[in-house]
Amino acid sequence: MIFSFKDKFFPYYAWQTVTVLEKAAGWWPFQNRTKNMTLRLMHFGNLLLIIIMCSVRLFQEYKQKKLYIVVENTVILVMIICTKMKVIMFFINEKQRKIFYENVLIHWKDTNDEEEMMILKQYAKLGLKTIINYAIFLVSVNILFQGVPVLSDVINYLNDPNITYLKKELPIYIEVYIDQEKYFYQLYVVLFFMTCAALLLAFSHELTFFQSVQHINAMFKIIEIRIIRLSKIVKRTECGLDTFKEADRKIFVCISRAVDLHNAVLNNIKFINSSFGATYLVVLLFNCLIFGASLFLIFNNSDQKIHLIRYGLVFLGLSVHFFIIFWPGQKIMDGSESLFNVCCSCDWYKLSKRSKNLLRIMMLKSVMQCQITASGMFVLSFETYVKLFKTGLSFVAVFS
Repeated sequence: MIFSFKDKFFPYYAWQTVTVLEKAAGWWPFQNRTKNMTLRLMHFGNLLLIIIMCSVRLFQEYKQKKLYIVVENTVILVMIICTKMKVIMFFINEKQRKIFYENVLIHWKDTNDEEEMMILKQYAKLGLKTIINYAIFLVSVNILFQGVPVLSDVINYLNDPNITYLKKELPIYIEVYIDQEKYFYQLYVVLFFMTCAALLLAFSHELTFFQSVQHINAMFKIIEIRIIRLSKIVKRTECGLDTFKEADRKIFVCISRAVDLHNAVLNNIKFINSSFGATYLVVLLFNCLIFGASLFLIFNNSDQKIHLIRYGLVFLGLSVHFFIIFWPGQKIMDGSESLFNVCCSCDWYKLSKRSKNLLRIMMLKSVMQCQITASGMFVLSFETYVKLFKTGLSFVAVFS
């Protein structure tokens, strides 16, 4: 089928951002393959160049025993490696994402019920709004992280206009084998756009993950609505407004549609786990390490205000990023638990035998909470978030 976000039944205002970012990242599965490959190579080369520049400087500073620079560059390298992991996994799972997007569009096109359509739109808007706020936060942190050194020089000059020499330092420690002070502003601009390109990949990945989960949550809510409607049909029968035979037919059709949608939900969760599980396993393990490293940098630079602010921003950004990873997983667990409660609380005991048997199938599948995992190692939930956050903080002892 032809996938198009211009379809009048699709919320282009909520999903169009996914399309734009994935096209810019070279990840959009419906885009020309040559164009995708060209963009991927450009982004991959950009990340590789950052890794090389930081690694060379890291080894140089390691020989001179400048531990704080070694730790800072290690943090940057780990973050870039995690981004490269996202690029690789999205390339591997391109066919799966294409099938998933097609199924999403089919669901939107097949939804004729106004209440169900409102639910789809509501959850899609919420997902986009959350990621936009997240993106604004990270971009602000990135600008402040790179701008603080320059701002410090300006403030020093304003306080003492007699200063004839200001040492210019790039926001991150790199080695480019040219005079960094002479070409400071050119290097600064290039480095700024290189980091923005890396952030583009991160935003695209997180938005795809978040919107995919939000669609699943919307499906959970729609299933609940369909089950709740059973009780209304039963009450109409008890009031003599419908015959039992006619009511049973409506109920059976309603449950059948709910079961079909629930099966689609389970398949979509399998897609999420297979597409994002390995990536988030690597990201979570590295994030724990980075937490300790960033705290080490904060404690060891407490007397240098500029570095203290920069490293504090890194820790703040990592903390929010860590939370964003676990939030969707918790939402999936809450949605599946809520569905099970709705199934148990509906008037199932008043249904016919065939309707009970059909509903029982979904109840049995809902007994265990649906979960998103990091390759089966960690469940993405708030409970795991707290445990790993504490573990990450304890890693400061490794660097001390």
